[in-house]
Amino acid sequence: MSTDKSPLDGKTAREKSGGRTFSRYEFQIHASMLRVLDVHRSGESYLALFDQFDDLVIVKGPPGQQSISFFQIKTKGDGFWKVGDLASRPTKAQPPKSIIGKLYHNLATFGDSVSEAAVLSNAPLIAVTADGSKTGMENGLVLFSNLDPADHGKLVAAIEQDFAAPLHAKHAEVLAFERIPLDLESYRKTLKGEIVEFLDENGIHDRVLAAPFYDVLHADLCNRTGDTRVCSSVSELTSRKGLSREGITDLLSRARARSRTVLEWWPVVQAELTAKDYGALASGRLRQRCIEYWSRRSSGSPTALKLSEEIKAAIENHWPMIETESRVTVAAAALVLTDEISVPDSESYDIQAALIVELMDMMS
Repeated sequence: MSTDKSPLDGKTAREKSGGRTFSRYEFQIHASMLRVLDVHRSGESYLALFDQFDDLVIVKGPPGQQSISFFQIKTKGDGFWKVGDLASRPTKAQPPKSIIGKLYHNLATFGDSVSEAAVLSNAPLIAVTADGSKTGMENGLVLFSNLDPADHGKLVAAIEQDFAAPLHAKHAEVLAFERIPLDLESYRKTLKGEIVEFLDENGIHDRVLAAPFYDVLHADLCNRTGDTRVCSSVSELTSRKGLSREGITDLLSRARARSRTVLEWWPVVQAELTAKDYGALASGRLRQRCIEYWSRRSSGSPTALKLSEEIKAAIENHWPMIETESRVTVAAAALVLTDEISVPDSESYDIQAALIVELMDMMS
C-alpha cells in the first residue's frame, strides 16, 4: 500500500503547485473517481477497493475468473518522473522499499490474477524506450518492459533487492506507468466536467444534477478510503471499502429520481415573472411560498402530500388545456380557475406556489 500520504494528516499530505496548495489525498480521491467512471463505462461487472492493498484496486469478472488491477496514485507539483525515482530505495523505508517494488508486491501476492499494476500520476515519465524514442506528456500508458534495456534493468534490479529471483513471468506484461489527464490546479473542475458527460451518457441530461452527484460520489469515496477498520470477511471488506457497478447504478437511479429544489429551477420562473412585470417584492414572496410548499411536502406533511396528489390529478384531468403552454405561471393560473383544488388558510403557502412547484417537477 502506498504510504506517502494520510487521509488523517492534512499537514503531511500537502504540496505546492504554481503557488497553490493541493492535497495529495484529495488528488487520490479524484483520480480514483476518474478511473471508476472509466471502468463503469466499459459495461463490465467490477468492484473497486479504496486504500486496500493499494491506493486503488479494481476487480473484474466472476469468481474464479477474476482479473485484478492495482494502482499507486502519485503526484508531482512540478517536473516529471524518472526511472531512478521509481527504483529509488530510501534507507529508512520498510521493504519493499522502492515504488516499483511496492507495485511488484501486488503481483507477487496475487499472481496470475493480476492484469495490471500501474503507477498513476499527473506528471509524465521521461525515459528512453527500446526503439530509442523518449516518453513524455503525449504518452498515456508506458509498459516498463518496453523501456530501453538499461532503464528496464534498473527497475528489475530494484525489485530483485526485495524479492527473490526469478521474478513472476507476468511482470513484463502488467507493470506500467500511466499519466492521467488531471492537472493539479484544476482536477476538481475536470472531474465535474467528466461527471456531466458521464450523466449525459447515462440518460441524465440535467447539468444541475452534476454537482450533487459529484458531492455524493466524492463523499462516498472519502468514507471508504478513510475507513481504517480491519475487515474480518469479504462481505465486510466489500461493504466498507468497496464500490461496485451496482453502487454507481444506484447513484444514477437516485439522480434520475431526484426532485430539483426550488432554488435550482427558480431562475426559469423568475424570467417569466419579469416578463409579466412582477415587482421584486411580489417575486420574492412567491419564491418564498414555493420554498415553503416544497419544504412541507419534502418533510412529509399530510396536508402538502394530499395537495400534491390533488394537483397531479388536476393536471391529468386538464392536460389538453396546458400541454401546449410553454409558461408555467400561465399553466398554474389556468389550473387555479378550475376550482378543483384549494389550500387551507392555515398553511404558509398558497395554491399558486404549490401548482408552480408541481408543474416544475413534472417538467424536470
